[in-house]
Amino acid sequence: SVYQDIMAGMYDTVVVFLLGYHSRTLEALTDSQGFLELARQHGFFSQVCFMEFLRGRVWFELGAYGQAREAFADALALCYAYPNREATILAQRWIARCDIFNGEVAAAESMLASIDNQRETQLFRAEAMLVRERFSEALDVLENLLSRPRPPRMMHPERLVWDDGYANLEGKVMPLANHQDAIGNLAICYRAYCLSRTGRRMDGVESLFSFTRDKKRSTQDPNSHVYFLLYGLTLGKNQGESGDDCATILGKAVKYLQERSSRIEEPTHKQSFLKSSYWNRRLLAEAKTYNLA
Repeated sequence: SVYQDIMAGMYDTVVVFLLGYHSRTLEALTDSQGFLELARQHGFFSQVCFMEFLRGRVWFELGAYGQAREAFADALALCYAYPNREATILAQRWIARCDIFNGEVAAAESMLASIDNQRETQLFRAEAMLVRERFSEALDVLENLLSRPRPPRMMHPERLVWDDGYANLEGKVMPLANHQDAIGNLAICYRAYCLSRTGRRMDGVESLFSFTRDKKRSTQDPNSHVYFLLYGLTLGKNQGESGDDCATILGKAVKYLQERSSRIEEPTHKQSFLKSSYWNRRLLAEAKTYNLA
């Protein structure tokens, strides 16, 4: 049936995205004869909205924050045309997140303050504070986020949920580690980094020592290199009680980054991923100080 063709194409594309084949994902989403066009023709607007959102996620991963913002704006326009309150709020959050990493931090914070106080909104507020080096403020937000219960996980593969921008992607296929989802994982690592910048470095090191050794965390987690970068930054020039040192940890981060970048076929996309993405750019800059990149 048409519906089955659309859903099969959609979730094939989700898997390709999660594995890091971003050029291939964009190709599938721009195929004029593909499942997305089929969904448009037959009025499957929730699926179209989700695919526009996924396009934004791809550009965001590539560090092309302007193009990501445009894709999220397209998803938002669909939400207005075919009212979906939860998806509308989700698109607004991610537009604000693009603004954070595109240098429009004040505008992003204003937008986030007007949306809601959900976990994902709190995470993005903390990111705005991090890029401005307001570590004490970010720490307060992150600790509040981590004290809140994680919402129940919706596992039915055909049901689209709009709780956050990870729910229909990482949330459908990635195993939970430490009972945390993608938002919780990032929040734990951001918190540890903030601890190291507010006089509690060893608390941050202990947190990330445990976190990075959790065997339940997926080896395909798209943020693995970010976790290890933040662990390296938390360690700094010092060595953890475990014997971990910054150079070794950053080496692991670079390895994860290289594995992800090797799957991006289009050279311009690969360059954007390595040089334009905020955390990837920062990782490579740190790695160069240790002759790791």
